[in-house]
Amino acid sequence: MELVIIRVVFFTLAALFLILGYLLFFKHMIKFMHSYHYKNVEDEVGYTQMMGIGLFCVGLGSLIGGILSFFISQFICWIVAACMALVGFIVLIIGQVKYNKGLF
Repeated sequence: MELVIIRVVFFTLAALFLILGYLLFFKHMIKFMHSYHYKNVEDEVGYTQMMGIGLFCVGLGSLIGGILSFFISQFICWIVAACMALVGFIVLIIGQVKYNKGLF
């Protein structure tokens, strides 16, 4: 039962972050974000693409972790998901600093 819940969490988070990443990267729907995150942004297309890539990384980490949970130990799945989430958050921070001239 515990493994089923973990898989549901992995796949739900993956779907959420992949959809949001898609909407930001391809549709440039910046309104999903708080206004203070993009109030100083001049290049909205570049900003939304960078944020979309970051969210894709987080979503892919959850998706890969969920798929791996069928084959290998739960601990390794969490490590994979955490590493991809870390990469995604680094991309988000770099994009935020680059396009918004700071975190806020």
